[in-house]
Amino acid sequence: MIMKLQKNVFLLILCLALVNIPLRAQTFHAILFGDTNDESIGNTVKLDIERISCMLAEAQAALQNKISFEYDVNVANRCSPQNLRNVLNRLQCGKDDVVFLYYSGHGARSLHDTSKYPQMSLGAHYENELISAEGTFNIIKRKCPRLCIMITDCCNSYSENLSPKLELSKSAPCINREIETNYEDLFMKKSGAMIITSSKAGETSACNFKIGGFLTYGYLTVMTEANKQNISDWNNILEVTRDATVELSGNKQHPVFDVFVSDTVVSQTSVSTNESVVDESTDTMVIHGADVSANTQNQVLEGLRQLIDTNIAAPQRIAMVTPILNKYFSNANAIVEMLGRNCKTIVARETARNFLERLSTEYYLINFNVLSFTQDNNGKITSLRINEVYKK
Repeated sequence: MIMKLQKNVFLLILCLALVNIPLRAQTFHAILFGDTNDESIGNTVKLDIERISCMLAEAQAALQNKISFEYDVNVANRCSPQNLRNVLNRLQCGKDDVVFLYYSGHGARSLHDTSKYPQMSLGAHYENELISAEGTFNIIKRKCPRLCIMITDCCNSYSENLSPKLELSKSAPCINREIETNYEDLFMKKSGAMIITSSKAGETSACNFKIGGFLTYGYLTVMTEANKQNISDWNNILEVTRDATVELSGNKQHPVFDVFVSDTVVSQTSVSTNESVVDESTDTMVIHGADVSANTQNQVLEGLRQLIDTNIAAPQRIAMVTPILNKYFSNANAIVEMLGRNCKTIVARETARNFLERLSTEYYLINFNVLSFTQDNNGKITSLRINEVYKK
């Protein structure tokens, strides 16, 4: 009883612009897996990935002078058991690194599982292909990052009639000094590991088209409030996330979590390991999965990134607008939409030319991520959806 599988192939490449970020030893490894190909819940998984990416964009903007961010986003055909293995096998952690792994998709458990955490399907079609969430968590911990965070929102079922009592902001996120300080407290001044999954053993997990996965929605609303109230206690954050998820589900799902985190920053001793993720059951894993190239998307974002790079003089950035427009967009009137933190509300809409001209002169925009875009037969952008992060 696994499986969540989607109608349309959705290729989401999360690209968060790095502004004035030199190379440094500390790295924030953001690893996202989402089964957006699932016919039943693929659209809600897409929403989950978009919203988690917005939270990470905000964190990156807050921490841009303290830690570099590296993203490994795996959706559509990239969401597979084999690709998770590949990602973890090549993951190299420094002693002060942070690993943030998020999964939204189907999950299940065996009658003989001793772990309270599920097995993740990652788009697979057979039970012997599932990968243990706790086994994955243990692999990451053995890489010895300073801080490891793992969130799994899986084994979902629909509850369309539920009325959410929590709400994500519809406006673009803004970073002030208090939010910067709280993100620093959460990610830079903590050591250890934590894991949370959306339901306890024997329960399904719920989602709907309005809010996505209930655990993901609860976690993001709690993180927003935590930053407003300067709360940096991870145990408290996950406790409230659990309670919010229970409320959203009408007491039908009960997240479980473990927190092994201290306020004292203890650098881990990094070890090199080539071990693969192994399902903790006795089943032999047969892996199927295809990779999708993201070269075009990365090239587009490299171009856009230059327009908000304040290391480049403003007149030079303005002069770059027309070349970038001609290179990446189908025409000057291609539509660009800015979405709020909830990744649903369109807060602004403008033409490609106006968008690029604004980027080249924008002072308060410090980060953005691309949620989706469409292309014509020549690979040029015809429509673009983004989420922006501003400083106050």
